[in-house]
Amino acid sequence: MAGEESMVVFFLFCLGAFFLLIYFVPSIVVLCNKHHTNKAGVIIINVLLGWSFIGWVISLVWACQKTIPQQVNVAVANHIQQPSPAIPVQPHYQHHYQSPPQSLPGPVEWQAHLYRNGELLQKFTVPFRPMVLGRGSDAEVRINDSQVSGRHWQVMATPNGVELKDLCSTNGTWKHGQVRVDGDLAGEGDWYQVGAVQIAFSRGGS
Repeated sequence: MAGEESMVVFFLFCLGAFFLLIYFVPSIVVLCNKHHTNKAGVIIINVLLGWSFIGWVISLVWACQKTIPQQVNVAVANHIQQPSPAIPVQPHYQHHYQSPPQSLPGPVEWQAHLYRNGELLQKFTVPFRPMVLGRGSDAEVRINDSQVSGRHWQVMATPNGVELKDLCSTNGTWKHGQVRVDGDLAGEGDWYQVGAVQIAFSRGGS
C-alpha cells in the first residue's frame, strides 16, 4: 500500500513539472515579448494554469501526508518486532539477610619441649621465624649442656610442621636417637637428640 501511494506522489510531481515546462515557461517568454499581440489569451491560460498548479500542490501535499506517516509506522512496527538482546539480570543481595562470614582458622601453633635424661628442662612456643637454640650466649634459647654446640639448632614453625636445621654442630642431630639429620620437617610426636638432650614437638598447648 505504501509503495502505491509513493508512485502516486511521484506521478503528481512529474505531471506538475511537465505543465511548468510546457505552458508556464513559454507563457512568461510570450508576455515578455513586446511584439506579441494576443497577450490576453496568454493571461487567461496562465490563470487557469495557476489554479491547476495550486491544485497540483495541494494534491502533492495530501499524498505526502498520507504516505510518510504510514512509512514511519511500518518502520516503528518492524523495530518493535525485532527481539532485543537479553540483558542478564544481576541478583539483588540483601546484605542484612546474609549470615556473617566465618572466620578462617589461624596458623597452627607448635610447642617445643626440651628434656635431659627424660626430665623436662623447658617448654616454649616455636615462632614463625628462625629461632636459634644452643649453649652460646647469642642463642635465643640457651641449653646448658656440654654436648650441645654454641649454635646447635635453628627451628621455625610452619603450617605443616616445624623446620629444624642443624647449624653444623659438633655432635650432630639424631632423629628419634637413631638417624643423623642435617635438617628435617618435624611433625607431631617427632623428637631429636644430641647427647643426653632431647627436643620434641607437639601441636597447640599439649
